[in-house]
Amino acid sequence: MSNEHILIVEDEVFIGLGIQEKLESFGYFVDGIAASGKEALELVLQHQPDLVVMDIVIKGEMDGIETTQRIRDQFDIPVIYLTAFGDDHHLRRAKVTDPSGYLLKPFSDRELQITIDIALYKHHLRKKLKNQQRWYSTILKSLGDAVVTLDTTHHVTFMNPSAEALFGVQSHQKRGFPIQDVILTYSQASTRIMERLQESTTTSETLRVLGVLFKIEENELILNLCIAPIYNEDSQLMGISLVFSDQTEQRQYQQLIEQQSDSEAEVEDPVSKLLTYREKQILAKIVDGQTTKEIASDFEISPRTVEFHRYNLMRKLNVQDIPSLVRESLSKKLVPFSR
Repeated sequence: MSNEHILIVEDEVFIGLGIQEKLESFGYFVDGIAASGKEALELVLQHQPDLVVMDIVIKGEMDGIETTQRIRDQFDIPVIYLTAFGDDHHLRRAKVTDPSGYLLKPFSDRELQITIDIALYKHHLRKKLKNQQRWYSTILKSLGDAVVTLDTTHHVTFMNPSAEALFGVQSHQKRGFPIQDVILTYSQASTRIMERLQESTTTSETLRVLGVLFKIEENELILNLCIAPIYNEDSQLMGISLVFSDQTEQRQYQQLIEQQSDSEAEVEDPVSKLLTYREKQILAKIVDGQTTKEIASDFEISPRTVEFHRYNLMRKLNVQDIPSLVRESLSKKLVPFSR
């Protein structure tokens, strides 16, 4: 027996009771019979049914189509239309609400049951797909590496927060722009990267471009790049993913280790040497509690530049938020405690 709950919207009492009897014989639970759009919305809010069976022509200020639009917008519940009107006018209006089924009266019990079963199944798959998309989106957004996705023509479709911070742009502002205009303008290796992008469309393998120098604002970064094609279930190319991994700190540490390998003398904390003069200045302002706008005004630079320096500071000190950045800088004596 099915466990789904269904709401009936029908202003003809005997017709509504007849539909209820049929649905209960199929094994469904009927949450009620609404005679108007207003009553239907109240019952949907109260019972949260799995599906609504809606007559298009009902009494009241809202007809069935208007009521369905409200239900879909507010509750995301599938709706099946039952109607004696099969004309183009009603059909065009009904299509706009994206119904899960459309049955013309009179209909057989078997037609009603099949239509309901298919509608519930499709809605279940749609919800499952949405949940998977939320999982994938959350994972992408939480990654420390910068992730950018492209369509098959190499135009940006998505950037995770790490990519937005790294390149100083917002995903929604650059969606649809060519990758060359959004990111590759920062690198002299753009030609080599574009060649690898072209190559990725003919292979299913992940390609790598290592040690690429990017100049962003006042900073020089060394990034490793992984390029992977994205295919659908039919093995058709849907797009390309780019994952940028910042190797700047690692390279700088390696250089420091090489420089100190022949000396046993006490040296300054390696983290301090990783910070540029401007980063130390901005770190001192952050420790003093100044805002981004105040820091930008003091140094006559843009707030975006301040945010980029703050991003680099947090990466170099391996912290995730401002309070941790302040604590870490004080514990390492990177700046004096002046407050």
